[in-house]
Amino acid sequence: MKAKRGGKLKAAGLILLTLLPVILLAAGLLIVRAVSNRKTMNALIDEGVRAVSVRYTITKQDTGGYAELHPALMTKLRTVQYRVEELGNLSVMTKESGLRQTAAFTLTPFEKNMPLCRLEVTYFMGTRKLSAEFYDLVGDTATQDYQQVRTSLRNAAQFFSGDTDLPAEPHWYDSYLSASVYKKMKSRDDDRTRELFLSLLEVYLEESVRQEKSTAEEAARQFEITKNYSESLLEKGSPSADMLKETFGEAKTRDFFGRVLFGTEVYQPAEQQTNT
Repeated sequence: MKAKRGGKLKAAGLILLTLLPVILLAAGLLIVRAVSNRKTMNALIDEGVRAVSVRYTITKQDTGGYAELHPALMTKLRTVQYRVEELGNLSVMTKESGLRQTAAFTLTPFEKNMPLCRLEVTYFMGTRKLSAEFYDLVGDTATQDYQQVRTSLRNAAQFFSGDTDLPAEPHWYDSYLSASVYKKMKSRDDDRTRELFLSLLEVYLEESVRQEKSTAEEAARQFEITKNYSESLLEKGSPSADMLKETFGEAKTRDFFGRVLFGTEVYQPAEQQTNT
């Protein structure tokens, strides 16, 4: 009986020894792919930040304790924030969780009548998911200039209509969307993913440059709507807001939204800075 059991254990050990090189090789390949994806993601974000800096003066801000967080084992959140002179707030948040990497690029305008711009790309092994959302957080969306912005963004989105669409679940904030794109791609399409991300950002930035500076009344209304939208995300929820609340709690997530992600608690238009 003991001999039979010992024979089974020996056989199992031999099988494990036989499979161990294969397991180690597979694990190594997974790590190599994750590192490659991270480099691709960071390079894309760097290009996005450069595209903004070509058109506006940007100043890196102190994000305090939000610069790098480790909410769970093998999970890392990094956040970089910029003040974009004559436009608003730019935040770049990256999340590395095991083999999955995600970057969220959020431009919140306060000084021009432009929609909020949110670009997000997720890398998981050989799969990419990209979303681009532009939110009408302004007082008057009926002006000719603003309608031109909407048209330009929608036309840019249509250029990629042949790529695979990613099903989008309905959310309460969909009524704010002026244009949106959701795509699923493969690693072999990384050049296409890059083109989609940057081309939509470029169109947005070009339209913003053409816009006149908001009046004090327009800026105040836009700020109010943006702050209310931020609060509503906490109250009504969204995939990213829910994830942050589960990780940090509602109070810290509210602080992060106001100080860093949207910048409503720290941003001051030039006129206000002059008077303080």
